[in-house]
Amino acid sequence: PEPEGALVVGEPDDRSSQDAAAAWFRPTRKAMLAAHGVGTVDQAMLAGMHVKFGFLRLYGLTERVLVIDEVHAYDAYMSAIICRLLQWCACLEIPVILLSATLSAKQREAMIEAYCPSTHRLDERRVEGAGGEGQHADYPLISAVAPGKDVLTIHAEASSTRTLRFETHPGLLGDEKKNARLAEKLVTHGGCCCVILNTVKQAQAVYRALGDDVPKLLFHARFTAQDRERIAKEVMEKFGKDTTHRPDRFVLVATQVVEQSLDVDFDHMITEIAPMDLLLQRSGRLHRHRIRATDPTLHVLTPGLGDYRFGGTGFVYASKSLLRTVALLAVRKQASLPKDFRTLVEDTYGEGRWPSPDTDWEAVEKADKEWNQEIKLLRSQGNDLALCKPNPRIFRPVDNVPEGDDSDDGNGWRAKTRLGANDRTCVFVSPAEGQALRAGVLSKKALKDLYRRSVKIARYLPLFTACEGFSPAIEAVGRLQDLLLLPMSEGGVWRGEDEKMNVYQIRYDEELGLLAGKIS
Repeated sequence: PEPEGALVVGEPDDRSSQDAAAAWFRPTRKAMLAAHGVGTVDQAMLAGMHVKFGFLRLYGLTERVLVIDEVHAYDAYMSAIICRLLQWCACLEIPVILLSATLSAKQREAMIEAYCPSTHRLDERRVEGAGGEGQHADYPLISAVAPGKDVLTIHAEASSTRTLRFETHPGLLGDEKKNARLAEKLVTHGGCCCVILNTVKQAQAVYRALGDDVPKLLFHARFTAQDRERIAKEVMEKFGKDTTHRPDRFVLVATQVVEQSLDVDFDHMITEIAPMDLLLQRSGRLHRHRIRATDPTLHVLTPGLGDYRFGGTGFVYASKSLLRTVALLAVRKQASLPKDFRTLVEDTYGEGRWPSPDTDWEAVEKADKEWNQEIKLLRSQGNDLALCKPNPRIFRPVDNVPEGDDSDDGNGWRAKTRLGANDRTCVFVSPAEGQALRAGVLSKKALKDLYRRSVKIARYLPLFTACEGFSPAIEAVGRLQDLLLLPMSEGGVWRGEDEKMNVYQIRYDEELGLLAGKIS
């Protein structure tokens, strides 16, 4: 007999208990226990969130050094979760290295405060000539913090300097035909040009508008895993440091996938308007490895003068940063880098004015207020899903609220690492293959091969209400849990209908990638 008050969780042969124990060691969870690992920031963020098995991830960070790259690129929601994770890392004495080329002063201070609150640290001390705050802070800059210690700010010498020229093209934002003609003009006498668009749809449109006589390639995130890997390899072969296979004349049309991490080099670059820090990030792929006879020029596609409609770009970036970047480009025709990095970034995310006759400052300041309200909301939402703050008197990382589902991809109810990350991982199959795979019983090799065919699909598409003659999406289980199987017609097309009788079509093209949208 069991002692009085004992909690019985199951007999040794209880299948449900075995399944519960095995759930802790799914590959996506135990990966954080490895001595070394590389992954997206989402995997680390889940260690600071109220999610099932989150403790296993946090435990996996102990006795490790956590390195997070491109910390400037995360919105206020993600930054709030990262700051909470930093608090726990400090509590558990986990060293953290944060890297960024364009971090604003406010972002820097928030992350320093999270890891080492002002009540637990001494005044800031500058060495090797580093000094100043905000727009006057040195660049590049190294900051080091530890509880009870001075915050050290160390000036670092830039490895190189250069002048970047800006050339704006008012009225060309969203005009794929004129974008294509501009790219063709830039490579008339040779050279490699990169055209960066802010949405996959616009990238596909510009690519199609390029003439057949122009060597070209399209690169974005809506390709299957195997096609994206193939294209990324081709991009590196053509535009990487090794110039053996570099073409004499070429146009790469891409989205933000080339903005970070890829070590590529272009002679010319066209980009849709984006926040200034991201424009500077993109410009890092201009004249990257070889010195040219002239300074690099960044061609920026903007709305017409006095027109503050940003089209699809407005759904990707906040109005504040876009309007302030347009105002900067109206008066800044070039920048000395890295000396001007700090000023440009702080002007983009600050609230100051500067002489700019074509700028409607009332509209800019209205966007500033909307941005501040949005930041507060995003931070609140991020804090709601994060662990409780570490408390020196009591260990209570979570409140007594539901912890959500078993999702590992950051899209679960509680495990949402990114707002707007409403994609589903999907594999296109024939109806017969879909039924055969429904149970998710297959070998590791077959599983790997299947995931190489996967592609991200937006959740707004009515995948479970197929039109007549088409089959609805299949929720797989077993080893394929969280994977969606979409049965395609013989012609490689799928159609579905939403509650408003709108018809959506999905098809896949190896050259263009995923093509999905409303057709009627």
